[in-house]
Amino acid sequence: RHCAYREIEGRHYAFRGTPIKVVEDLDHSCWLRLLDLRKILVDLPNDTTLEQIELGNCRPLGPAKSLYWRDTSLLNWLGKASAPRSLKFKQWLRREVICPAQHRQPH
Repeated sequence: RHCAYREIEGRHYAFRGTPIKVVEDLDHSCWLRLLDLRKILVDLPNDTTLEQIELGNCRPLGPAKSLYWRDTSLLNWLGKASAPRSLKFKQWLRREVICPAQHRQPH
């Protein structure tokens, strides 16, 4: 079991039962897969528009070249949110993704 789950151990993320694929880069920035975010934040702009608005903070990653959004940029985007679900997701993002990644950074 240890070998089977080694790749994802400690890195399973889900918001209210919706799994979210998160990739952490060498600088401990977390990137959240946009396809998963769209299941939670239904009013996001289309991929092309989002890539233009969020230059460098929204880009394709991984072998499948899925579009991912940088955690801190997403948090700033959610700063303008007023919908209850978006506000709860913002709180979850800070608590479950951003803060733990910051604690893993070498000081």
